[in-house]
Amino acid sequence: MNVGQTFQLFKQYCDEPDATFLTNADAATYLNVGYNEFRTVIQQIDPEVFATSTVLTVDGRTYDLNSDAAAPEAVTLLGSAPLINGVATQPMIMLLNLRYTDTAGTSRGRILRMVPNLRTLETDYESVSLINTTLNFSVTISGTLLITYVAEPSVTWSSTSTAFLDNFGMFHDVVALYAYKQYAIRDAAANPVLFSQAEKREEQLRAHVMSMRQEANQYVNRVETSYEYL
Repeated sequence: MNVGQTFQLFKQYCDEPDATFLTNADAATYLNVGYNEFRTVIQQIDPEVFATSTVLTVDGRTYDLNSDAAAPEAVTLLGSAPLINGVATQPMIMLLNLRYTDTAGTSRGRILRMVPNLRTLETDYESVSLINTTLNFSVTISGTLLITYVAEPSVTWSSTSTAFLDNFGMFHDVVALYAYKQYAIRDAAANPVLFSQAEKREEQLRAHVMSMRQEANQYVNRVETSYEYL
């Protein structure tokens, strides 16, 4: 299902003939909330499904993702006009990892260990801690890093849109079902059939995403501290 088909399905679920009560702007608001919930369910299982990457040029032990000086490379966490390589983009909502790379972002260097605070940072070699909007490094870095993150989605909801939404088209009815839950709060009316369908389809969505990760879940990574190295 594309954007327009998902929009139309939501309107059909609502079965609201009064356009003054459920305007297209209202529908877009509910669908935005529904789509965010949809992506959250998927990201809880596989955070990298909606990931994107860009190269940062770092010189020092900190890098402010929100600083004017960082643009045009900045991955802006806050603000209305974030930039990545000079192109306006959506704010980052989840940092996945940082790794050493070349200027083209094609070299697969070591991944920096992500730690929760400065105290841990000072005792963990080649680590990084994101505090507010600043990346703090345990060592001085002079070069390029590949930052992989999840950006906030940007969808223009319209009944006539043929725009691609994502690779989970067979489950986009779940987006419409989640959006309906938001509409039902305002309408002060529950639809047990729709709520039951939402639960059923969410279970199927979770099972589908898990099936995509079967090999990854069974993989065991060898490290220098493994018994075979003793």
